[in-house]
Amino acid sequence: MLMVYLPADKVTKGKVTTEVRETASIRVEAVSAQPEEVPQTSGSSDIVAELATAGFDTEKAMVFTHKDVDFYRTILTVFASEYDERYAKLSEYYRDKRWKDYSILIHAIKSNATTIGAMKLAEVALLMEQATKNEDMDTVNREHENALAQYTDAALTVKKVLGISGFFASGDSDIMEFAPNQEPEIFEFTPEGK
Repeated sequence: MLMVYLPADKVTKGKVTTEVRETASIRVEAVSAQPEEVPQTSGSSDIVAELATAGFDTEKAMVFTHKDVDFYRTILTVFASEYDERYAKLSEYYRDKRWKDYSILIHAIKSNATTIGAMKLAEVALLMEQATKNEDMDTVNREHENALAQYTDAALTVKKVLGISGFFASGDSDIMEFAPNQEPEIFEFTPEGK
């Protein structure tokens, strides 16, 4: 389907080559993460072991990332870097009773959590997604704080393992904390030759 929208000279049929895969990985980092937030640890498998010890299903994560630890690190970095904004949006949608928006965002969080192996978060996010779609406000009201807590726990764990410092939203306040010099960087991806 995607091939319909791409210029014919940009479409290659067949297996993904190492070059394309590396380009895709770099693109994800450039679009979604600030350079200083992509830590390089001494042992790539250390992050897998640390997250497994913290309760993440890293075997499942390795399936999703094709056992590519560097790709896993990139996905984890994106997950951590999106936390503050998504936490704020989720809280806003709940406060304003914007259930469709809440459902869409919690679905994205569920998918990301599953990909990185944060299964406790994925389970509560699935519950919240289904509850908002089914207009089960008892479940939504009962589990919203738990969903935020699970999200915070997963993000803190990822940031700790990756060695990323940063500020997090507090579930006890409507005030978001941020560093004054933390303006999000915007990158534009332009294919070679353009």
